[in-house]
Amino acid sequence: QLSSHIDIIPNFLYVTFVKNTGAGFSIFENYGILFFSVLTISACAIIVYTFFQTEKRIAKWILVMILAGAIGNFIDRLMLGYVRDFIGVYIFDWAFPIFNGADIFITGGFMALIGLTIIEEMSEKQAWKNKQL
Repeated sequence: QLSSHIDIIPNFLYVTFVKNTGAGFSIFENYGILFFSVLTISACAIIVYTFFQTEKRIAKWILVMILAGAIGNFIDRLMLGYVRDFIGVYIFDWAFPIFNGADIFITGGFMALIGLTIIEEMSEKQAWKNKQL
């Protein structure tokens, strides 16, 4: 039921139901299915292109995570006209915006991609320093 609230871990994790017509954290709310369809299809095309361009196995897994999340939310949006968000978390008594499993894949994937980029950059700098010595 819309807006019902079930505590899983009191004062930390709960389940609810929200119809999200926007993007993450409900930004761009009510921009419409056409806007999000073009955005999602474009993002998926870039992800697939990048997948085939990279040789790094870990990067491919990360891209698949992001792609899976994007497709999951896209299916909801096409079938229902909105994305079903249902996971709620309190962080120090602050209610974090409601999200879903696809959002976890997208966000986790982007965080992993940033981490991988940082690690690779640090490795390249170290290799360059060692080469100079």
